[in-house]
Amino acid sequence: HYLWNWAARLVGTREQWEHVEAEAVRQTWFFGGAVNPRDTDVVVTEDGDDLVFTGAKTFSTGSKVSDVTVLEGVLEGTDQHIFAIVPSDSEGLVFHDDWDNIGQRLTESGGVTIDGVRTPWASAAGYVDKEFRPRVYNTLNVPTIQLVFISFYLGIAAGALETAATYTRTKTRSWLHGGHDRAVDEPYVIDTYGDLTAKLWAVEALADAVAAEGQKLHDAPDEVT
Repeated sequence: HYLWNWAARLVGTREQWEHVEAEAVRQTWFFGGAVNPRDTDVVVTEDGDDLVFTGAKTFSTGSKVSDVTVLEGVLEGTDQHIFAIVPSDSEGLVFHDDWDNIGQRLTESGGVTIDGVRTPWASAAGYVDKEFRPRVYNTLNVPTIQLVFISFYLGIAAGALETAATYTRTKTRSWLHGGHDRAVDEPYVIDTYGDLTAKLWAVEALADAVAAEGQKLHDAPDEVT
């Protein structure tokens, strides 16, 4: 949600992202996204003042439970990628129940068929009079997304460590010849958990520092050079 909410600011003009962010707050939008700029599996065609998205994505993050979806496709006959935000109940958007969340609760990133989804040219992020207006800020896409992924991984690691610690406290038996009644009092157990916790905290601190440094750029996207 937070990443797709940021998409308009990343790619769009100031007028576009200010409008999207205001509407998102006013209507309490939850964002999803069907985007992979490395693929050309969605084609965008022009129809007067409209754009028509057609294709499919095997991975559509959060879209099935979202209010709006960020779509991405390649403009027919060009190598230009176009991003646009459309209502998730748009005619032609069909979300599939094919997501295996492999143990991650509250995730929904199944496939989607995009069959002639229409949106005005004016909603094409970063385009003015059908011409893309690039900014240096556009290039922050990959590092920012990777920082989001790092947050996922850190959350998973913290949850795994806490689950393991609970198991150790409640179920693990002490070593027969260790001289301790409880496994949690054994030095090698304490050392292992201490080592893993220290490493987790170190990476969390690094991620927080990187995020704080990047925030300076996000606060003034038009000034990034």
